[in-house]
Amino acid sequence: MGSFPQPPSPQSRLLLQVIWDFAQTRSTWPTLIQLEQRLKQAGHEHIDAWDVLGQIPVGLVSKVQSRSEMDLSGGCIGLTVAGAAACTGTEGVLTALVQFTHAAAEVDAGQSLGAGKRSQRELSFPLDEFIRDAGLPSVGDADLLRKLRLLLQVQPCGWEVFEDPKSSGHWRVTFDGRAWVFHGVADIQDYWMRLPENRQVAPTFPVEELASTPEVAEFRRLAGQVYAGLHDGIVPAETAFDLAYMLLDAGYADSLARELAEQSAEGSDPEKIARLARQTLEAVRFEPDFDMEPRLLVRLQHALEMTKADLRPAGLWGVVGLVVVDGTVPRHAHVTFRGLHGETEGIAPGDGGEPTLALLAVAADLQDAVMETLGIVWPICPIHSLGAHARRHDDTTTWRCNGGGGHAIAAVGHLEASRTRAKPTQGID
Repeated sequence: MGSFPQPPSPQSRLLLQVIWDFAQTRSTWPTLIQLEQRLKQAGHEHIDAWDVLGQIPVGLVSKVQSRSEMDLSGGCIGLTVAGAAACTGTEGVLTALVQFTHAAAEVDAGQSLGAGKRSQRELSFPLDEFIRDAGLPSVGDADLLRKLRLLLQVQPCGWEVFEDPKSSGHWRVTFDGRAWVFHGVADIQDYWMRLPENRQVAPTFPVEELASTPEVAEFRRLAGQVYAGLHDGIVPAETAFDLAYMLLDAGYADSLARELAEQSAEGSDPEKIARLARQTLEAVRFEPDFDMEPRLLVRLQHALEMTKADLRPAGLWGVVGLVVVDGTVPRHAHVTFRGLHGETEGIAPGDGGEPTLALLAVAADLQDAVMETLGIVWPICPIHSLGAHARRHDDTTTWRCNGGGGHAIAAVGHLEASRTRAKPTQGID
């Protein structure tokens, strides 16, 4: 597994193993305090867990906050696929993960409603039923499913695994359309390299500099048709060839584009054309717009419905909306308050990729729109009288105050009248 990041020392490898072993016995990832306690119980009290965590490369553990935030929030420390691969006893769950992602990609392909018309809805299933109906070998193995669930929660990429709020102890999985990138995934190495943060970076097509030129318009037309074809299960060979030729002519994504052009011209292997087309779009960092993926805008609208509820407790009123404006490629959305929006770049289509990220982006943009319209800071921490900011913690988006070392005020969409207000902008922190 040479492409995975590796633990830099025996202590860091031991720490990863302790995290994994804790998760297996407790069915949850440990907090920093629990990790320190487990090290002490195992006779490793000489190991400073926080110090060793700081030495572990990015990509082996879930994002770790500052020490004070970890202590205050009780945030858990989970292992990524690479972190799990560095531990003993994980071969079975890594194989199960590959099988799960392969099935997830098939679900996303099944969301098609016809050429260019993809579903705007998420698909949600009980996790054990999805495993069973997909015919995965892990069906019926409760211990393996428990381990798989832990890994799926750390690195969601087109899916979200959560405990069913209506049935304690039962888990659900929701798919949002992004898992298609794992179509045909071969093994855990292939899975790892397809994760968004690990994709091979090639020179990107200069859409920012050439936003209004015919060349970029043609690039986005061709790339959009290829993107739609990937979702609909068939990439037109002629369109794939035209895209590859355009990229080669412009000097971008050379090796991939050349192979895509050759395979598209031959036209005898649709699966290989689709694989190369997907890799080419990833290499040039193509981002679909709201027209190509209407569900992205729908998710932002749902997030706005939640966020605007926080205006009422502060005594703020006015029409709140969401508009897509020109000026960027792809076009960004802006939250409006009383017809005005802030001076930010707005919300990129990719921010609608999953619910928590959408809520974070919308909350921040609504905050800017209120400030632009009324010249006030909102919301305000009732304890420290400082302006709050939307922050993401695990799977929750909260309004947080920086006062007193930092603390959460309330989840976005759940502010109470006694816990928030607004004040002139000179008080912003």
